[in-house]
Amino acid sequence: MTISLFRRMLLLQSIAFAGMLMANKVACAQAPANWPTKPVTLVVGFAAAGPTDMIARILAEQLSAKFGQPFLVDNKPGAGGGLAAGFVKKAVPDGYTLMFASSGTLTIVPHIQDGVKATLNKPGELGVQADNNVLGQENWL
Repeated sequence: MTISLFRRMLLLQSIAFAGMLMANKVACAQAPANWPTKPVTLVVGFAAAGPTDMIARILAEQLSAKFGQPFLVDNKPGAGGGLAAGFVKKAVPDGYTLMFASSGTLTIVPHIQDGVKATLNKPGELGVQADNNVLGQENWL
């Protein structure tokens, strides 16, 4: 008996969804009852005033109201969210630094941007067309 492609995809999606639900319950069960006791930093890997930042600020406002502690949005744009992920990775693992990320940051960036940190340490280049009337980089910056 062969399973159609649609049924196979539906089965895989159902299994993945069930796994996410179970993982969510495990993570929630480990949180201390009195958390948070100090301000929580919500790191966003994109610039301020963008769609991801706006949603993060709405979420931070709601979480602050619910938990009675400030949830501070800290924007760390760059490398498709990779810089923010690196910052959160190096943060003290006390549960007070959280990352608000898009699915691309979590699924795609780790596979296509090896050595993001090393790349950012290299000098950048600025190129313009020869017929452009801008004479120097000070006019661009």
